[in-house]
Amino acid sequence: MEDRNVSHVWKLHSNKLVKVTLRNGYSVETTPEHPFFTIAMNGMIKQKRADMIGRSDFVLVPNTLRSLPSRIEEIKSEILEGLSSHDYYLVYLKKRFSEKLVRLVEAKGIKNIHSSVRTDTSFKAFRGGLAAGRIRLDDVVEITDSLGIPRYQVYDQIHGIAYRLSHARPGRLSNMIKLPKTWKQFEDLNYLLGILWGNGSSRASFTNGYRPLLHLASHIFRSVFDVSTIFVKDKKRNTYRLDHHGGFSLIKFLEDSYQYPAKQKAHNIVFPKLVLKMGNEHVAAFLRGEFDTYGGVEKSSAVISLTMASGKFARQVSIALLRFSIIPTVRQKGKYFTVTISGDDTRRFETAIGFTIPRKRVALHALARRAVSNRKTGIVPVDWRTLREIRNRLGIPYTYLESRVPFYRSYESDRQNLTRPIFQKIVDAFEEFLVSKPSTAPAVKLVREWRQLLEGEIRPVQVTQIAARTGSFDVYDLTVPGNHTFVANGMVVHNTTMTDSLLSGAGLLSPSLAGTALAMDFMEEEQKRQMTIKAANVSLYYEHNDMPFVINLIDTPGHVDFSGKVTRSLRAIDGAVVVVDSVEEVMVQTETVTRQALEERVKPVLYINKIDRLIKELKLNPEQIQERVARIIKDFNALLDLYAEPEFREKWKVSFATNTVAMGSAKDRWGFNAAVAKKKGVKFSDVVDAYLNGKVEELKNKAPIHEAILGMAVEVMPPPHIAQVYRIPKIWHGDPDSEYGQAMIKCDDKGPVLMSVTNIVVDPQAGVVATGRLFSGTVTDGEPVFLINSRTQGRVQQVAIYMGPQREIVGHLSAGNIPALLGLENVKAGETLASVKQFVPFEAVHYVTEPVVTIAVEPKFNRDLPKLVEILRKLSLEDPNLVTSINEETGEYLISGMGTLHLEIANTLITKTGMEIVTSKPIVIYREAVRKNAGPVEGKSPNKHNKIYIEVEPLEDAVLDLIKQGKISEYGDKAEMAKTLRAVGWAPEEAKGVWSIDEPF
Repeated sequence: MEDRNVSHVWKLHSNKLVKVTLRNGYSVETTPEHPFFTIAMNGMIKQKRADMIGRSDFVLVPNTLRSLPSRIEEIKSEILEGLSSHDYYLVYLKKRFSEKLVRLVEAKGIKNIHSSVRTDTSFKAFRGGLAAGRIRLDDVVEITDSLGIPRYQVYDQIHGIAYRLSHARPGRLSNMIKLPKTWKQFEDLNYLLGILWGNGSSRASFTNGYRPLLHLASHIFRSVFDVSTIFVKDKKRNTYRLDHHGGFSLIKFLEDSYQYPAKQKAHNIVFPKLVLKMGNEHVAAFLRGEFDTYGGVEKSSAVISLTMASGKFARQVSIALLRFSIIPTVRQKGKYFTVTISGDDTRRFETAIGFTIPRKRVALHALARRAVSNRKTGIVPVDWRTLREIRNRLGIPYTYLESRVPFYRSYESDRQNLTRPIFQKIVDAFEEFLVSKPSTAPAVKLVREWRQLLEGEIRPVQVTQIAARTGSFDVYDLTVPGNHTFVANGMVVHNTTMTDSLLSGAGLLSPSLAGTALAMDFMEEEQKRQMTIKAANVSLYYEHNDMPFVINLIDTPGHVDFSGKVTRSLRAIDGAVVVVDSVEEVMVQTETVTRQALEERVKPVLYINKIDRLIKELKLNPEQIQERVARIIKDFNALLDLYAEPEFREKWKVSFATNTVAMGSAKDRWGFNAAVAKKKGVKFSDVVDAYLNGKVEELKNKAPIHEAILGMAVEVMPPPHIAQVYRIPKIWHGDPDSEYGQAMIKCDDKGPVLMSVTNIVVDPQAGVVATGRLFSGTVTDGEPVFLINSRTQGRVQQVAIYMGPQREIVGHLSAGNIPALLGLENVKAGETLASVKQFVPFEAVHYVTEPVVTIAVEPKFNRDLPKLVEILRKLSLEDPNLVTSINEETGEYLISGMGTLHLEIANTLITKTGMEIVTSKPIVIYREAVRKNAGPVEGKSPNKHNKIYIEVEPLEDAVLDLIKQGKISEYGDKAEMAKTLRAVGWAPEEAKGVWSIDEPF
């Protein structure tokens, strides 16, 4: 348990929170996607999202909190820093140190020191106080800091401190108190603090009926602070009050060093931060004092309890107890909170903390001696059926286990709960048996997992309550210096922020809004979640070296749940800017999108983003930044070595020398590659200097990001007529020497219209809008086209281009562009459009993942069922990775997506239409596969007159590879497919008889 300063707070938006409450009273409220570690019924650890946690689940919580205690020098320095932040303490220095300090100050010049110290003390009073060794504490700290004397040494040379009752009238001081100097004094003080936190008043006096406790406190006041005390008897209550003579000096010391509350003590107390920074023996002393006063042993319920009015303090006490492997329960009754310790945790409490008062100590010992496992935190949720199965698989007889685990049969028959000590004995017995009779059965692995579970510093605690709240919430992620980690619930690249800057550079967005407008995130959900969900297109007009260019830009999602949109978008483009976070470096999703781009023969360039974080958070110097950037480039090129085809592997590698790498900050709208840096005279040191000296605006004006990115697009990325030369043979398996093949390779705008549809939008007014890459020809309003895959025909009513959320009608568009076509109602993403009927369709897009998570959805009112069916049809049209189907057994409508976030967005889109729906919990549907030959199986028609026989057998690996590579396709030439299958050993009749291919197998 430690306190750290937070350097950055990252604000995210969420429209839903989930609160998970455990059986011991622990609770946390977090976003639905936050993962918890849970334990399955077979004892295996797995992760579950907050919105998938159920009341039967057991969440793993820390069994022990490790802490690294501060050194005594650090404690003393911290106390001195806290006290010196106030100007009302007067310090009395030890004589020898005072004389030494005077000599050091005189050597520097008293007037010089006085003028350099930020003090309102007159020079005369300053000089006199210094000579007398009685001076303001804040002045002493500033003087000694300037002389290079460590603060802990200054602390040791303080004879005492006194609180100044008045700034206006010198001489009005409270009584002087001494400061704790040794670990023994600090431990005694911490016990006294525990007593004061329990029974103390706001003036640090306390009342108790047990006289020895009062005498012990009186002794600590004297030994630590050199302060006398007095006993005052309350005749009505038959108790005594202990008052001290430390006055305001002692009270203020406790307030400023230990957060002792000045008013309404019972409701405002918190666990002292300084105590938490000390070793466990000091924390135990504080807790012992607290339990000695307000704690006790409840014999009827067999627990140790501590009651208080502050809920915050109760939670802090429960966390502090974790340092001793004690997991308490916190419960609230009315205005009060009670921390209870039960089961075998009472033994740990007796050993580590205990009571000082004899009657409480005796009661605790009796309770701990007969303690059993804690029912709330000591149960191990391994199912009894799993125990039986593992025992049978390992061949362990009952008698063997009964001799080592008493009443073992009762645990395997579910008559008793499995506690941690019993589970320990069972695992010991299993492992002992395996030593004598080794086994390689899979069950051995599970036994090893159980051993790790027992040895880990974790405990499973059952979930008792789950509550969800919807609304508008701000969620904060923290960056903590020293850890060099950044935890975030969102994506790690600012690709949409960068797009804002490109739009600004092309004159489509106000410069004042760039970086914050998120103009390409035009959906309400995208703005709310601050993440890209749909791929957004825009055509930019840009002049480079006085030459005009049109750059078609697609801003794609970064989240893995929407990777299908990235895959489809890559079909439409020739170059990709891969954005990498300079702090997180090359990550799994970076590898995924790079591999996707290379599979489509899309040339990548690299933009290293968030350089500002290297300076502001990680405090790197120019040399370290260069090392970080060089490592990112090396790791990115390693991906090209791994996934690029041999002919592109070397020439597509990125470097500053080839102007294929840029770096900058999309948020602050600056960036440069080698060409821009050379032209503008920008160096690494200039970047560091800009952030250290507040010159970021100058850097942005000197090297705007759009010049680097759009410059790379023009100079490095290939134009369509060059890219299509090597891309067409990859994405189209027709004859490249044919008329159609040559038209696409040459990007001939006079050739036939040949287009691959990559995205579908269902507009409420305009209907279906199909967007994609036009590889050949010029498409015009009214153009008749064939939908090759679906074997239908349609007519283009209108030709437009997308400008973010808006469509601009252009009437016609030539090859190499990304048109938006209206009027084709039956078109789907992945469709091939052609102005000729006999055309081999484009290769199907190969997705990285397939839909694996499914929910059942139904309308709240049955009358809305037709409306729901239509909405689901439109959703599946727009997003092919969102699969809708009907469960033939239950009649439920099912939606399958890439992940829970994907389904959550789909639910939101449905409810946005005004329909109320009911959904099930997300589940993962496992699919069966054919492992060996089976059949024939007979089926009969309803009238019993017709019989159908079916046989199944697994496909050969060679055929699977042909399907993956696209060499065999349901829409390909049947004769060519038969020829290919005969080449891998199929009989001629079977090769000609292929009826259908499930390509996303």
